[in-house]
Amino acid sequence: MAIELVVCAAHPAALFSRETAALLSDISRAQVVCVGPPADADSLEAVIEAIESERRLLSVERWVFWGMSGGSFLGQLYARQHPDVLAGLILASSGPYFRPTAEDPACILCPRHPAWRERLAAINLLDGQRDVGATEWKVVEGVGWVFRRAGGAALLVSPEEPSVELRRMMPALWTFDARSWLPEVQVPALVMCGSLDPVVPLAHARALANLLPAAEFKMIEGAGHIPLVDHRLAVEDAVRGFLRRCVQRIKST
Repeated sequence: MAIELVVCAAHPAALFSRETAALLSDISRAQVVCVGPPADADSLEAVIEAIESERRLLSVERWVFWGMSGGSFLGQLYARQHPDVLAGLILASSGPYFRPTAEDPACILCPRHPAWRERLAAINLLDGQRDVGATEWKVVEGVGWVFRRAGGAALLVSPEEPSVELRRMMPALWTFDARSWLPEVQVPALVMCGSLDPVVPLAHARALANLLPAAEFKMIEGAGHIPLVDHRLAVEDAVRGFLRRCVQRIKST
């Protein structure tokens, strides 16, 4: 089946390499354009502007946006600001917000997750003021990288070293919350989540699908945070079916 669409993939931390683009292209059977954040970008709006500039440069009339994890936030914002150039949204491994997910003890990023709770409490990083203000990253032995309010409590735990771009973008990601305006986004969407995602518990992905009026939800049984890698066939089936419907809608208009 030939998919007559261009797919844009983007992430706030430039995580889409050539290998990832090739994988997305193979799964979707579409031309995939990967857009990374501009140098020194510290806002999601700056990345949205870069994505739209790339679309105009390529003279693409309409495309599908594929956002995974933090890239989903870009997809949601892009759909709000540029709905007329979107044939569809594929949003994987994400909710409609960041902070409520990271504060869920079932999320591996949460300082109160069982893996980190005792260690952070022992060094007085678990309790204290959590209001967003000046923030910083701190390396904690036995835990990893901790994003916290400057001089205050831990807000988020990253077991692996986050990229420079991700550290710079974290204050913007932390405050992202689309719940107030997502019901106005009418773009057809496919929301996917692994049933065993340690980063985004299933309830948060369902919340995203429930807020989007034209969304369909696909749970990938047994998958983790990156279903397109560990459960490729299930993702491939869902994505190709969704893209077929995108093509049919375009042809009918």
